[in-house]
Amino acid sequence: MTTIDAPDSAGFTVVTDISSTGKKMVERHLGTDDRVHGFSLTAGHFKTIDEPDGIAVQGMALNSEGVIAGYYMDAAGTFHGFLLDEGTYTTLDPPDSINTGGAGSRTRRFKNHGGTAA
Repeated sequence: MTTIDAPDSAGFTVVTDISSTGKKMVERHLGTDDRVHGFSLTAGHFKTIDEPDGIAVQGMALNSEGVIAGYYMDAAGTFHGFLLDEGTYTTLDPPDSINTGGAGSRTRRFKNHGGTAA
């Protein structure tokens, strides 16, 4: 068993997905600022995932190409899905949606090469 504690974690660290090679993880943690931050862990290096409009962020899944799918909550309390690919965020809000993430979200795996989240 390996213990993983995110830097600046103030309560919990949760691993939500591990790559098929076991060399990259996507996770979330409660920071010392009382906000939930997503992060990735690759070869022992932590990288924070904070969506620019989010006040709480959670990475949920990653594919073999390193693209991360997750969700964030904005200041109004609305959840939005996102993809993070090489530093570029793409918000996933289907037409007429109210919330596209948060409690009950089912994004756990998604396909490579532009496939859809599932």
